Amino acid sequence: MLSDWDNLGQCTVSSVTTKERNEIDDISDRPTLRLAALAAEFSAGNFDSALVKKWLPYFPADAGAFNGIDLESYFHFHYAQVMYGLGDKGHASLFPKSEKPTTWTAYHQALWMRATEFQNKDGGWSHPVGNVYATATYLTALQIEKGRVPFFRRGKWLP
Repeated sequence: MLSDWDNLGQCTVSSVTTKERNEIDDISDRPTLRLAALAAEFSAGNFDSALVKKWLPYFPADAGAFNGIDLESYFHFHYAQVMYGLGDKGHASLFPKSEKPTTWTAYHQALWMRATEFQNKDGGWSHPVGNVYATATYLTALQIEKGRVPFFRRGKWLP
């Protein structure tokens, strides 16, 4: 059984080899796709893989830090999975020298505030891709801790 993406050798995904993917130091190019990769790692149970340790520090603790990006609801759909997986102790466990570890509780509160800023009067959200899309992604992110979707996992550092 493979424990992380580093063990996949030269397997290609979207024409980028695993070796090339692991050499990426900056997530500024397509951050939502990088975040989707981290969410996939967590769904597979790889909470402390090299990829997670390499990319996670680039993402903000504040849910509003990516304001104005085109796919904000998509970003939070995946970031909520990562933050939920980390819980309140995971970031500190992965990065013990971090001055201010990121926590699920702080992120979820900030996400709630951020999402309600953009919520329509009918209770949904709008997006050029479609209102159903935006509403579904925000609602999934906001309700992830209810455990309705079994592949959204919590990390091994939780009780």
